[in-house]
Amino acid sequence: MSFPRIIHQSWKSSGLPGFLARRISTVREKHPDWEHRFHTEADMEEVVAECGVMPVEDFRRIPTEAGKEDVFRCAVLFRDGGVYCDPALEAVKPLEEMFGMAVWDGFVSGGEELLMTVDHPVHCEVVHGQDVVMNDFMVAMPRARFLGIYLGEVAAAAREGRLGGDPAESTGPLAISRMIDEHGGPSACGIALLPSSWVSPLPDMSLDFPEKDEYEGMIASGSWRRKMDLYLVKGWGES
Repeated sequence: MSFPRIIHQSWKSSGLPGFLARRISTVREKHPDWEHRFHTEADMEEVVAECGVMPVEDFRRIPTEAGKEDVFRCAVLFRDGGVYCDPALEAVKPLEEMFGMAVWDGFVSGGEELLMTVDHPVHCEVVHGQDVVMNDFMVAMPRARFLGIYLGEVAAAAREGRLGGDPAESTGPLAISRMIDEHGGPSACGIALLPSSWVSPLPDMSLDFPEKDEYEGMIASGSWRRKMDLYLVKGWGES
């Protein structure tokens, strides 16, 4: 899989909270030779329009800001390719190491257009009852086929007033997971799924699950980082 060495990140404005600025800095530090593009809400409509799949009028019909952000992430990758990295993700290792391990471990065979990850299995089971494909970290070739499918289907749903108020269901991970299933599964969509432990190594710690005490001890001691082969981590940067 060949893709541009561009890292896209976005936030509503250039005025970043301190914790996000710190995490973005880790991504830049681990990838000094990559191109970094930081986008704000002011960029979204132009990017969507340049994709040529979703009319801007339909983008404006998306009822939530979170939903527009979901669409923007896929639109900028469809237009330019590269990596989308949520600003809350802390880079622990260079992504080149992740890509090498993905090939070595057989997650990537070479024919994929899009790499995505699955949410932590505890979170999937307790909250959703199914595996959920995430959109906080994605790697894509320009004009990856599934991203075009996603943009077209969300545009139609927005035009017809079928987008609900829950972004996860209408534009986010649950919508993405549903569309992948409807179009024959990851392989048929040109998608390779990477392990949750590489990007989402810990579940939502507000949930009640059997391993919670063990995980809390690992977080308190910091030992969990040494026990996991992680490349990016979300929400636990200060743990």
